[in-house]
Amino acid sequence: MVLSHSRKPALVWSRSEDELHWLSCHNGAYRRLCGVAAVNRIDNVKTGIASGAGAWGVINETYRTYARAVGFHVDACSPGEGNAKGKVEAKVRLSRLLGDVGRRSYDSLEHLQEVTDRRLEAYCKRTVCPATGKTIYESWEQEMDHLASLPILPEPFDVVVTRPVHKDCMVNFENHSYPVPFVHVEQVVEVRGCAGKVQILSEGRIVREYPRNSEERVLIDPTCYEGKATERVLPPTPLGRMGRKLQEIWEMPVHVRPLDLLSIKPLPPGITLWGKVFIGIHKLFMPLITITPVEVDVLLGDEGLSLADYGIPGKILYTPGHSSGSVSVLLNTGEAFVGDLAMNRFPLRLSPGPAILGDEPDRISASWKLLLEHGATTVYPAHGKPFPADVIRKALS
Repeated sequence: MVLSHSRKPALVWSRSEDELHWLSCHNGAYRRLCGVAAVNRIDNVKTGIASGAGAWGVINETYRTYARAVGFHVDACSPGEGNAKGKVEAKVRLSRLLGDVGRRSYDSLEHLQEVTDRRLEAYCKRTVCPATGKTIYESWEQEMDHLASLPILPEPFDVVVTRPVHKDCMVNFENHSYPVPFVHVEQVVEVRGCAGKVQILSEGRIVREYPRNSEERVLIDPTCYEGKATERVLPPTPLGRMGRKLQEIWEMPVHVRPLDLLSIKPLPPGITLWGKVFIGIHKLFMPLITITPVEVDVLLGDEGLSLADYGIPGKILYTPGHSSGSVSVLLNTGEAFVGDLAMNRFPLRLSPGPAILGDEPDRISASWKLLLEHGATTVYPAHGKPFPADVIRKALS
């Protein structure tokens, strides 16, 4: 393939001249040219022209479909005319001369292609383009602005089916579900099973491409749910506040502890008898209480976080129980700042001890065992004065 303005050539080798290999060579050439010209003038080969020749030729239906998907017009050269067929055959001869395959042996077809690409690049950088007076390479760099952007190129395929697009924008193929843009909802699309890829087409254009036979059975592409409405279909409802928060959590790094971001509750349920009575009384005053969410500065994982980088001799441990995301600060000297994991003031408790309220009561004991194993000696609760950790150790026993 040769661009008519800059004379930039692209030569792709193949082991066969059948339809699939011919289209694969087209793909390779377009990738090397970094764009698509509006018109592709071809010789009257059977892979391109099914019957006849020139302006009266009948375009091969497979090639017509490929041209429509890529976005170029097929111009079959007129036979017997020097400025048409002669130019096409001259470019073929030039490509073969530039490839110069007869002077050495090659380890593989890939090796031959690699050597050819280097040889053509060197030719383009030293040869002058007659249309511009610059090198072919420099002329091609300017011509790229006038080429159509390289689309997702159709690949040779062994399976082709039509499938409906469901209301969730998904298309089912080979026990996998693939999303397509919402504008195709409740329409029928063409699905092609290619070598390592699945291509989904609508009206001859590739709208999405995914890996074939991936481990994931349901693939996700958020861009399929974005865009403007059409006369036929409205876009999906935008994410609300909770949806945006869930998306934010999903995008967080692995070392997060985001459970408390999902909801904000004034108080967890009661654990002890007094805790249940306390919550019952507290509910009477709920309409008068407002809790304002705060921005999270640091999010922690189960492994906790060393405070050495902050100049503090200690660490933060994940200690759920009172709430799903509770954490405690434990200094190397044994002081444990545990929040509501412990309590030591009326009306919560008359004496120091574990929490009387908790979202996950079964995890309170496990969190205290973790703190004690890491050397907690003095407990600083959120409510009340500090007390010895032996009080908790005795309560657990």
